[in-house]
Amino acid sequence: MGSNNTCLRSIRATLMLVVGFSAAGCGGEHLMLADTIEVRDLGAVRQAFLSAPVVSPDGGNVIYLQQMAGTTPFPVMSRDMNTRAERRLFSVPAGSALWTANDRAGTLLFSVPNASGSGRHIREYALDSTIVHDFAEVNGSDDTHATVSPDGTGLVFVRIAGTSRWFMSADAADDSSVPTQRSQLLFNETVLSVHWLDNQRVLLSAVFNGNTTSNQVRYRNSSQTDFLSFPIGSWATAGPAGRPIASLFNGPDNWRLSELDGASMTQITNSQSFKTQLNWSADGHVLVYQTSDGLTATNLEVALLPPLK
Repeated sequence: MGSNNTCLRSIRATLMLVVGFSAAGCGGEHLMLADTIEVRDLGAVRQAFLSAPVVSPDGGNVIYLQQMAGTTPFPVMSRDMNTRAERRLFSVPAGSALWTANDRAGTLLFSVPNASGSGRHIREYALDSTIVHDFAEVNGSDDTHATVSPDGTGLVFVRIAGTSRWFMSADAADDSSVPTQRSQLLFNETVLSVHWLDNQRVLLSAVFNGNTTSNQVRYRNSSQTDFLSFPIGSWATAGPAGRPIASLFNGPDNWRLSELDGASMTQITNSQSFKTQLNWSADGHVLVYQTSDGLTATNLEVALLPPLK
């Protein structure tokens, strides 16, 4: 296999970046990048449908949900970012999906099939397989794209029931809390990603009719929805405090960093692969995502950003 560098197919491109970031609600923090960004191909995966890889709490591994045939439980796998060594952490029911990590608690947010009837509900696991929270099942509802606020108190997710789609909020620490319908989505709106901008606002990236990007700011405690007309791309994903927005632009698909209003746009990847399912690490040092050749091959990839200046 050769050296680790060869095995990882590390791509180093010296990108001289100067990106300032001071979105509303983020204080006066700024991101200044003027260093090498390293992009690493971590090899092939069989990732569960619609699942997103996440960075482990220690920042050294990528965690993903492996697709299995039939009713075989899906393994939660951890792959080392340096060696690509892999180990199984635990398994979840077949048909589950992994969405995000709760960075404050070091846990993982899944959709898992309901025990009775149809649909899925939100379940939070610790890395040792302990079920930390098992939120209520609603027969016929598919609860997806779960994410916990930076302060650990708020849970938001998308509920799909027939042609109805709702942005929901709940108490992240109380399994028995009744989720609240905050704002409705259109029946032809497919949600790509949901991530927090701060402890009250959420950046939701979606597409209409399969091809028209719609980036929106939704609110944890109100029905307000702000539709963004700014030129940020699809799969728009807010990073931790001090980091900008990462989003995807076509021709070919590549990640770019920008402010929420699209200012200071800077491309950080440069390849022909299709890229989806993005998550930031808790420290804002790593972007992890899925790549595809558009046919059958699916890989994990990470972009390593320099520390905040």
